[in-house]
This record gives sequence, C-alpha cells and structure tokens, in this order.
Amino acid sequence: MGAGVARVIGQIGRAAPLEVTVLVQGETGVGKELVARALHDGSGRRGAFVPVNCGGLSEGVLHSEIFGHERGAFSGAGAARGGLVDAARGGTLLLDEIGDASPSLQAALLRLLEGGEYRPVGSDQVLRSDARIVAATNVSLRDAVEQQRFRRDLHGRLDRFVIHVPPLRDRREDIVPLAQLFAHQLGGTEVTLSRPLALALLAHDWPQNVRELHAVVEQALIETGGTGALRLTDALEVRLQPSQQAAPAAVSPPREGPTERPTADQLRARLAALGGNIKALASELGIARTTLYRWLRAANIDPDSLRGP
Repeated sequence: MGAGVARVIGQIGRAAPLEVTVLVQGETGVGKELVARALHDGSGRRGAFVPVNCGGLSEGVLHSEIFGHERGAFSGAGAARGGLVDAARGGTLLLDEIGDASPSLQAALLRLLEGGEYRPVGSDQVLRSDARIVAATNVSLRDAVEQQRFRRDLHGRLDRFVIHVPPLRDRREDIVPLAQLFAHQLGGTEVTLSRPLALALLAHDWPQNVRELHAVVEQALIETGGTGALRLTDALEVRLQPSQQAAPAAVSPPREGPTERPTADQLRARLAALGGNIKALASELGIARTTLYRWLRAANIDPDSLRGP
C-alpha cells in the first residue's frame, strides 16, 4: 500500500465516526464514491447511503430529485414524492460533482448544510434532515470561488474536513496489487499478471485512474479466458500505449534538457545498485517514472527481481 492510500484510509478512519461534513477531492475515476461509502460504513449510521450527481440533470429535475416535490408542483407531478434527502434519513447523502451545482442549487444546499433544513419543490413547509453530508468534486472549489462560479459561504461549510484521493499515476506501487484485486473480484479465482502486462500497466499514464484500470483488467480477463496468468495481448498493448491526452504531472518531474537512453545492461546495473528503487533511478536520470518503466519494459527488465531484501 502506498503512502497516499494509507493517508486516505487514515483520514476515513478519523472522520467516519464524526458528524463533520467531509469534502472528497480527486480526479475523475480515482474512487471518490468508494471513499464516501467507506465513510458511511464506518459511521455506524443505520440509514441508507444515497448518492446524487449535482450536475447530472436539469436544474428543475435535480431540485425535485434531491428535495422532493408536492402534488401539482409542476406538470406531471400527480402525487407528492419524497426526495433523496428524505431517502438518506439516518444515513449519508453524497453530493457528487458538487462543483457543477447551479447557483440556486448551491443556495438550497447551503441551507441544508447550515441548519439541516430543506423545502420540497412547490411546498411552503420547511422539513428537517439528519442525513450526514459528504460532498465530492473533481474541480478546485477554491478556484471556482475565485472565479465566482461557487459560493464562498458554501465552500466554507464544505472545507472543514477534506480528503484528497491521489491519482493512480502518483501511486504506481498500488497499480499491480489493485489489478490483482480486480482480477480476483471479476474472475472469482486467484489470477496472476504476466511480467509484460505488469510492466505495461506500470508504464501507462491512467488518465481515467482506477476506473480505467478496472476496465483494462476486465478486458484482459476476457481475452485470456480468465485463467492462469493474464497476458499482454495485442489489443491491450494498443490500449495501453501512451495517450496524447493523458494527464501530465508525473511523480518524478523531468529535468531540463534531453536524456540519453542507457543500454539495457546499464539500466540493469544501475537499478541493481539502487536496490531496485525506481523513483531514485528516475530522479538520477532526470526522467519521469512512466518513461523509466517504458525503458525497462523495452529492455525486458523486471524491477522486482533487482529489489533488495
């Protein structure tokens, strides 16, 4: 387990039993909803975990979905209906993609966060909620506040306990264990990864993060029949080629100027001298770890075989 994941797990453990509102930040696909579910599971709350995407529907429909509506509140509202806030009574309401919430929805959510109060669409009655609120976003709310796209007072309510989920490219030590876990969950049996596939996974940029890794493992299981070692098939090799749209920001930022690629023997010798420390060798060469993993894969070098005891 990498340090980033360990930190997230520690934060979940501290925040779960508290009544504090939690903001989960991270790129698309890093597993923000999994973090929110873990907060709910550790809270001891007996109510349901209820997620809602704050940018997934039109504004009028979204207000009705979240807060409910009275009969006749709008065309087609033939009967009163409780919303997701009511469904989360005694549980946890996840406000996913809260950075996409409209100004009017932000105002209604501020009231819910400040006093636990809300009003169904078409009703004059103010109701109360005891749902625990967790919000998630893949954008910087601070930047959104400065750009006047997000309410400063609402951000203040959310910015009490923040959990940042790091992208997969920043925790490469988790890639192979996660792939093995997904393979076991999807295949139902113990499955290993071939060395070429493991190196290809480590060299990939993962712009869609854990969600993309799950899809790749699923494809590998289908193409290899779900038994034995998962192989790097031609289709997977094409899929795992570096993308021009891949997220930048590697773990080890490259230095200025070009770096001459060492020979396979030079790479093997230097990596062995460093005890198989990928980060140290990438830093020494002035390249990103993704680049180093590609070089090792091309040279058929397994870093695990060179790691010290």
